[in-house]
Amino acid sequence: MDLKTFTRVTALIKGMQTDVKKKADVFSNEEISNFISDNTISTPYWLVRKVVVLLAFFGGLRLTETLDLKLEKIESTPTGIVVTHQRSKQRSDKKNSKFLIPRAKLPGETDYAGVMDSYLHEIKDCLGIFTGRVLWTGRPTGFVESHMGKNKLAEVPKEMAAHLGLDQPEVFLSFV
Repeated sequence: MDLKTFTRVTALIKGMQTDVKKKADVFSNEEISNFISDNTISTPYWLVRKVVVLLAFFGGLRLTETLDLKLEKIESTPTGIVVTHQRSKQRSDKKNSKFLIPRAKLPGETDYAGVMDSYLHEIKDCLGIFTGRVLWTGRPTGFVESHMGKNKLAEVPKEMAAHLGLDQPEVFLSFV
């Protein structure tokens, strides 16, 4: 029997060898903690990127969900930062969801909520913005009144991986 006469089977077998997709790498809890607690990167440029990591990681958010967060739906509490958001349209649960960015309980722990508080202080007190989108463009010298766009947001995992010295930073596409 000659397999060349079964062109569909031959094409299927050849396609199985090349259609293997590599999944993006994800960050470990330790890598996220190291990035957030790194005080050598404390400019507004890096502060907004730390906030992106916190929101995406603790909320399990997709890029569009992270972009759609609103300042008026973020509340600072003694236990941490409570963020209320609505799931994207592709999901079946269109109800509001909440997640917590925790405060450090013991000395030496990473104070994730403290980083978020610092960012919110900068946006509210320095820019005078209290409502609307959460993410604003950070430059090395300060924040500017311009929203952080989806293309810049998509670069954050790669920038984080490069800063942490991880191999192949371009394979890091998200936090969850």
